[in-house]
Amino acid sequence: MNPYELLRKQAAEKLDQAVSAARKEYRETCDKINALRKELGDEPEPGVRVHKTTIDTVREYLPRDRTFSNADVLSIVQDVEPERHWNRGTVKAAVYRLADLKEIRRIAKDDTGHVLWAAFDFECESKPYADMPLSDVIAEILGDKGAMRPAELVVAAQALGCRAEDDPGKLLRAVRKALQGNPRRFERDGEGRWCTGS
Repeated sequence: MNPYELLRKQAAEKLDQAVSAARKEYRETCDKINALRKELGDEPEPGVRVHKTTIDTVREYLPRDRTFSNADVLSIVQDVEPERHWNRGTVKAAVYRLADLKEIRRIAKDDTGHVLWAAFDFECESKPYADMPLSDVIAEILGDKGAMRPAELVVAAQALGCRAEDDPGKLLRAVRKALQGNPRRFERDGEGRWCTGS
């Protein structure tokens, strides 16, 4: 492991600890607030429906003991609150927002190509670069190795363990899409190879 990877790993561990501590404090505070509300008998008026936001509901019912997909989360919230209309896109956005907040992490993709997630405190082995968007992996490779063609990027990414089980043709299409979809980040040199933008 090179020193930069070690520093990244140490920073990630420190972040994980801080996030876990903040999450624990948040839950304890919410429990105290709920206990106070019950003690005071503060109930909503009859006929008024009180729904949590989608992200709060998703956060509350996420599996903490296994990996899960976006479809699993949708199924869980539909089972918990069947009378409520759940929009697939909104639930997916909530899952990605929780990942941005470092409450869950991306583990891998399943056999059907769907992203698998896990709670940050769930112990499981994640695949290399699973928590990074493909465009970030590409930028890191280009920064380390210099300009490359998309096929060379696929070989380099899989050699690092990034999407190593993926079909190379499928990964090549994803690499091309990431390169072409980020014109401020990636550009072609005089020989048609891709490099990071200047």
